[in-house]
Amino acid sequence: MCPLLEESHTNKDNYPQAYAGINLSHDVRMNSSSGGIFSLLAEEILKNNGVVFGARFDSQFNVVHAYFESIKELEKFRGSKYVQSDMGYALKNVKEDLINNNHCSNFFFVFACIFCFSVLKCLE
Repeated sequence: MCPLLEESHTNKDNYPQAYAGINLSHDVRMNSSSGGIFSLLAEEILKNNGVVFGARFDSQFNVVHAYFESIKELEKFRGSKYVQSDMGYALKNVKEDLINNNHCSNFFFVFACIFCFSVLKCLE
């Protein structure tokens, strides 16, 4: 499932491969990483009745993969997690949730690119 080995997912049409941006809220930027863009994108998805998948710390400071559907949960998912995480059944759970709860058209999946590619492959 490596995107580098999948020729069909290369950038043949010269679309931009990266975007840059910053959250205008100073408070959000100070409590975030990557300029607070995650918060802006997640808020937009949630406002449109979507679901956001990401990583957060649990009570034992392990990184867990979960989803949320409320802006109240957003803060728990902000910031980088510079530790290895255990994906467990996350990909299977993402697929089941997207299919069973009809979120396929409005979701935001924030993980390493290899995991994002894996989700796309699971949904094929």
